Amino acid sequence: MSARSDALQGGRRPDGNGHGGWAGYHAATTPTPGIPEREGVASLLRRLGHDLPELAIKELALARAEMTESLRETKAGVASLAVGGAVLLSGLVVLLMAGVYALSLVLAPWLAALLVGAAVVLVGLGLLAAGRKRLDPRAMRPDRAMHQLHKDRMAMKAGMHDGRTP
Repeated sequence: MSARSDALQGGRRPDGNGHGGWAGYHAATTPTPGIPEREGVASLLRRLGHDLPELAIKELALARAEMTESLRETKAGVASLAVGGAVLLSGLVVLLMAGVYALSLVLAPWLAALLVGAAVVLVGLGLLAAGRKRLDPRAMRPDRAMHQLHKDRMAMKAGMHDGRTP
């Protein structure tokens, strides 16, 4: 009988003399101290019951940390948008003043300011109307999905009357 088959049948180790052999052979066959070689299902379920709440607490702590970081990033983004909007607004005011100055070369200054102001008000009113229309609750209603749900419900009713089940 070969050394390999002897080892596989519980005899000596693969080197044939019972000493040495495969690296890690002793570690692989010796149970680790403190850990039973075989745990029953009840023992595993007890450990699971003990470890599960701890895992849930750690997962919640991780989620909380991630949300805190996301909130910080969101605050920084909002602050950047606010500052950018303020700078953009001041630039727009300067451009409008330049338009008034340019028109005042051919018109009376008061009339140039009135025309530029009226044009800006009209553009603003148009943008407000478009935004208001988009925020209309009827525009937010999922019409296509509701129509499809209605069709599905009607098909199910028809199937039930025919004795079929979907």
